[in-house]
Amino acid sequence: METLLEALFPSLVLQKSGLYEEWRNSQKDRIHRTGIILGVFAIICCIAIMLLVDTYLETEMRKKVQFVRQMQCVCFLIVIGILMVFKNINIFSNIAIYILSIIATVGQFIIVTHYPQVSIFYNFILLTLIISVTREGIAISLFWFVLVFFSCNYFIIDLREVNIKNFYSLIFVCISTIIIFKYGLLREVKDFIRIKLLISEIEKKIKIEMELKQEISAFLPKVIYQRFQDAMQKQKLTILQSFDHVLMRREKNITCIFTDVRGFTQFVKNSTHQSRHQYFDHIRRTTQTMEDHNGIPRMIGDLVFGYFDDDAVKNNIMNTLRACVTIYLDDQEIETISNRYFIMTYGKCMVGNIGGIDSSREITAIGNAVNLASRIDTLTKEKALAQAIGQNHIIMSEKFFMEMENAFNNKNPFQTQKIDIHELELKIRDFPEEQYVYLFLGSEENFNLLNLRME
Repeated sequence: METLLEALFPSLVLQKSGLYEEWRNSQKDRIHRTGIILGVFAIICCIAIMLLVDTYLETEMRKKVQFVRQMQCVCFLIVIGILMVFKNINIFSNIAIYILSIIATVGQFIIVTHYPQVSIFYNFILLTLIISVTREGIAISLFWFVLVFFSCNYFIIDLREVNIKNFYSLIFVCISTIIIFKYGLLREVKDFIRIKLLISEIEKKIKIEMELKQEISAFLPKVIYQRFQDAMQKQKLTILQSFDHVLMRREKNITCIFTDVRGFTQFVKNSTHQSRHQYFDHIRRTTQTMEDHNGIPRMIGDLVFGYFDDDAVKNNIMNTLRACVTIYLDDQEIETISNRYFIMTYGKCMVGNIGGIDSSREITAIGNAVNLASRIDTLTKEKALAQAIGQNHIIMSEKFFMEMENAFNNKNPFQTQKIDIHELELKIRDFPEEQYVYLFLGSEENFNLLNLRME
């Protein structure tokens, strides 16, 4: 019973799904084109009949019949004009198509009543065709067919000797044709609803995925998030698979930056609220600078650590130098940050998610290069090394310096200074074999080589 009602009134299915207006809007162009095509087709039929059939009529009768045909063509042209003028208004397209069916049927009715030799069969053809292609359900289409056809042909049965069996057989064929076409419309409506619901589900999934990506991007360093996106787009991995792939622990040669502000605790204790905010904004810029140079930063209190793990060693060296010097120049704008060292090291480390797969997930690096940076930073508190360093607070480990030279074909393009810590009677804890550290001088020549300027 429900299927029968749906076939009779497809609009009920659309209204139930809440897609009725969307369906009507989607059919607007189709109805408009259909009306124009039917109008042109009707004109062609009238002209063809005038040229091929009506010429065999008697002169007086031919004039009457052709006059009716000409009036039909004029009416069809008017309807096409209405469709062209009101092409953006859906209701005019529907009305125009129904007017076409009335004009075709009334015109043929007039001809049949005045010219008995014409078969009544022609009264069925165009009306059935027009109603079959309209975008209405079975009930409305059959109602319109019965209304137009019988109101125009009622008197023909009395005026002419009509074979009633043939007459009703034709009606049956026409109604069957309309029902077949309209049942196809029900399938089309259901397909439309199914596709729209599917699109809606896909859009929801895309929206959720986009929101999830935005949430993820807020908690991941830029370079990690970019790798995450590449894994999803290029390798076609899911979100979880991309996470596992990008954050998988692996051993790589990396460069590190280790920087700590001396006297931070005392500064927080004695500073004003505004000064603290200024300092914390600066710390945020520090991590942002590392990210801007494809680094992966980590904050541990006032200590900022970052590592660079590009596959190309030269890229890591240059990104580390540029990030370090940029932060160094930014420090000059804040008077409270005057005693801060930057330690740059190089070596093989374990990188990725060192924590678990739950809330303990932690993206960092573990290895000798990281430990060495921490030990060198601790050593800068020794008076002998602090005096040797002076105002040049950018320090490189020996391995970092050697890799920098290798990156420039064994030539050091920068101004640097070599310090023998053994001559200072100092040793790096846990790394007694490390004898030298190098200072990256804060000179304008060095800044120019890095495409940076000291304001």
